[in-house]
Amino acid sequence: MLFVHGPSSTVVLVDEEDIISTVLAGVPDSAQGQEWDGVSDGAAKVIAEGVSKMTFAAKNLSGRRGKFATCSAGYSYGGGRETVGNVLINGKKNREIFEGVLKSEDVQRIVGFTNSKLNSPSLILPLKLARYV
Repeated sequence: MLFVHGPSSTVVLVDEEDIISTVLAGVPDSAQGQEWDGVSDGAAKVIAEGVSKMTFAAKNLSGRRGKFATCSAGYSYGGGRETVGNVLINGKKNREIFEGVLKSEDVQRIVGFTNSKLNSPSLILPLKLARYV
């Protein structure tokens, strides 16, 4: 099924139990013309530059989602973990590069927009999210 939506509209895809599987957030209402393209291009450039400077274990150069380098960061649960915990990036140099990417103005704008959408009462209130709490 083909579904077409406007760039500033938010579309939430749910399963038969109204559990969110995907959010198509569009672009911020405040983005003017091609501005958001510049933000996403800038973030992509910062990420690519960061990845090119990082070092990766051989096992992290390719995975089940494709042939690209990965590192784990943030909070995690499962995969052998019995409690929720913070995953630290290996190596001081890699951590500094990763933190630099996260501080990029373009990455911060995307993160801020994403957070505003995912924390929006108009998005989450109608859905049955209680099972995750």
